Amino acid sequence: MFVRELADSDIPLLTTEGTEKISVPFCVDELLSYLARMERINFEMYRIFYGDQAMLETIQVNTSDHAVMVDVTDLISRKVQASGVRSGLCIVYIPHTTAAVTVNEGADPAVAADIINTLDRLVPWRAGYKHTEGNAAAHIKAMLVGGSSQIIIDNGHLVLGTWERIFLCEFDGPRTRKIRIKILED
Repeated sequence: MFVRELADSDIPLLTTEGTEKISVPFCVDELLSYLARMERINFEMYRIFYGDQAMLETIQVNTSDHAVMVDVTDLISRKVQASGVRSGLCIVYIPHTTAAVTVNEGADPAVAADIINTLDRLVPWRAGYKHTEGNAAAHIKAMLVGGSSQIIIDNGHLVLGTWERIFLCEFDGPRTRKIRIKILED
């Protein structure tokens, strides 16, 4: 009786393509198939509206100097581990035009100092730039280093080389910087 009553009515179904009217199936096999379809659609809708947003993290880092490389590997690793993602990709993005992110050696602090010093020689702070804010060199350095890095996640951990670390590169500090972390599951 209950199934027959449902069969006579049309109900709205929210799908990824929009809303459609469907008739509820009137036999058990079709009803089970319908429920399985609903569960799949609900899962897809959840991932579209909530799942990906739940894996977008933002952390803040206070930089201490005008030009400095800050090791943020542990901060990002904790976010990856907290996400529960076992296999996937971690995208690290810097939403600033005078800061950057890179993966490089972290065992010897002299490497970071050499990178900063070399960038200072290649792009001096004052060189007749037309940008009126006075920080054109920081913009150029950020462009050269890059605003994002991708790191593989395997077994719940970032896959980095023996000496590799993830660095926020500050070129116009000291400032409070944001780092956006997008964690994608395979």
